Amino acid sequence: MEAYIGIDLGKISVVAICPAGADKAHREILTIGCSGADYERMLAWIKERGVSDPIFVFEPSGPLWTVPYAWLLHKQQKVCLVRSTGPKHFAKQRNKRTKKNRVDARTIAEYGASEGLKPDAKKLESFETTQAARYLGSLIEDSVRFKLRLIQLLSMVFPELSTVFK
Repeated sequence: MEAYIGIDLGKISVVAICPAGADKAHREILTIGCSGADYERMLAWIKERGVSDPIFVFEPSGPLWTVPYAWLLHKQQKVCLVRSTGPKHFAKQRNKRTKKNRVDARTIAEYGASEGLKPDAKKLESFETTQAARYLGSLIEDSVRFKLRLIQLLSMVFPELSTVFK
């Protein structure tokens, strides 16, 4: 059975809803940690519920999404990344917007199911490229800050060397 699994990523936990589209009595929630063993437990939990072909849907926000994304791809799972505006507008239409992880995960799963999302390799590559560019930009900013701070410290300790680094 194919099912959309909504995932809401937190700093210390991951919330998964299985399966999207089921009535409330059959919709279950799993909250796990952020380790590989926890992700393995999540896959086993999903299979126990009769889902043989899960499609994982989550919002790539901040640096948190990269680990489960890479792990799921390594396990050859289907992953759909959605920009936060999609589920946000979807929830507003249904008056469900909240900042509770369980509700957000359910909304993300329902959004994936309603849109019939399928993994798109080009979209994922584009997204990865964008994230890599942002990361590179932050590295450059950090290195510039580090260089300026180093020059400042050197000029205080060794005033005669301050001209060497300019």
